[in-house]
Parts: sequence; C-alpha cells; structure tokens
Amino acid sequence: MILVTGATGAVGNHVVAQLVEAGAKVRALTRSPGKARFDPQVDVAIADVDKPETLPPALEGVERVFMLAPSHHAPAHDANIVKAAQAAGVRHLVKISGLGTIDDAPDAITRWHLEGERAVKESGIAWTILQPGEFMSNTFYWTYGIKGEGVVREPHGDTRQALVDPRDIGSVAAVVLTTEGHEGKSYPLTGPEALTPKERVAKISAALGRPIEFAQLTPQQARDNWVMLGAPEELIDAVQSVLADDSGRWARVYPTVEQLTGRPARSFDQWLADHLEAFR
Repeated sequence: MILVTGATGAVGNHVVAQLVEAGAKVRALTRSPGKARFDPQVDVAIADVDKPETLPPALEGVERVFMLAPSHHAPAHDANIVKAAQAAGVRHLVKISGLGTIDDAPDAITRWHLEGERAVKESGIAWTILQPGEFMSNTFYWTYGIKGEGVVREPHGDTRQALVDPRDIGSVAAVVLTTEGHEGKSYPLTGPEALTPKERVAKISAALGRPIEFAQLTPQQARDNWVMLGAPEELIDAVQSVLADDSGRWARVYPTVEQLTGRPARSFDQWLADHLEAFR
C-alpha cells in the first residue's frame, strides 16, 4: 500500500491518478473528505498531519509514503509523518522538496525544505527526494486579473524560473514509488525551458488572441497585496526572496523527467493549451 499525503492538491491528485493507472494500491490522505474525488479503487484516509494522533490508522499496512506539505509547514508536517512512518514500519519515504535545496539557496522556503529533507534522511527509512521548480499551475493565480481586467500585476517580471508541470511531478513520483533503485537519491525536476513572468503573460496573450498587460509591481506593492489576501508574513518574505533572486539557480533546466519517465517534460505551451479555458 502507498499512502499519498496532500492528495487533493495540485500535485497529489496527479500522483494518486498515476499510481492507480500503474496498478498500485493507493491510500489518499485528506483532512477534507468533501474535496476527495478519487477513483473508486482508492482508499481514502481522513487525517490531519498537524494532529499526529490522527496518523497511525492512515499508515496501517503502508509500505511507501509520498510526502507533500505547504512550504511554510514542511518541517512540522515532515517530522510528524516521519515519526508515524517509523512506528508503522514504512519502508520508503518520497518527499517533495524544492529546487533551491540543490544550492542551499538563502531563502526561508529552501530552509524549510532542507529541514524536512533532514528529517527524512535521518529517519532510518529509505528515502527519495523530489526537487521541483515552480509549478506551472501557479499561473492560475493570474486568472482573476486576466479575466477581469486583462492585467497581470507581479513584481520581478524579468526573473527566469524553470517551471514544471504538476502532471510531470506526478509521473516521476509514480515511477519512484513503484520501481526500485531510487533509494538515497535526489531528483531535480523542471520543464524544458526557463521563462520570465513577462514571457508567460505574452504566451497567454497570444493564446487568447487579445492583449494582456504586465504591470510590474514594486516589492512593497506586492507585499501589500499578499497581506490583503491573508498570506503569512514569513511566507511573504520567503516568496519575495525567491522572486528577487536573479542568480540563475532557479532557471537551470534538468532532464530528469525524461530520464525517469521515458518522455520529454511538458512545456509551458503544452500546459497552457490544456488549461486555456481557465483564462478566458
């Protein structure tokens, strides 16, 4: 049995679907059963990673665990899952981390992921780390501005990021969770190109056939917007640090998706074509 945490999220749902397609026995962990829309073959476990006392039933009979947690909650979530996995006799942990941990980038998101990686690596359980770049699905945050005003407002419009399609993360995770030889390895995951926010907006504009403006915000303007949306201050600081980092570490492209799945990583153009209706 394979347990997938974060199973209703942007990555977790793809992991579940592709494990089912591979014929694996899957248990999806969620604290919101109303959001669960899985194949009937999937066993759904209701638990809250923030409440470790709810985890033991979800881990009963589980041999492998896919670990996904929000960046700013990663250290606590990972520690709770590791402890429960140790008690349950889990054989393999597969953790979603971040691309910045390759270079130990000087930002809080990387620090949180590194703490989580450390908990996994010191658990005494076989482990694999997946280190994706920014999710292409984060582009959905722009839908309101594009549909309502034809404007995307973001800071740091010229900083390149090697984006990755969550479906490709799911494909890699399914391979790692169902085949041998991945223990003790870390895999950076990106798509085939690095793009700036301005370039992504231009692609959306061309695909929609209408002009979309990119309005560059100052860091303070961006902060004010995120505060208004209720984002935690520590998360705002961390995201600002990543967005402002033009060192090139976030723009490196890796061939890992194709190496592990046997097919090229999806491009942003492919992702956009499959999700264009969301922006109309």
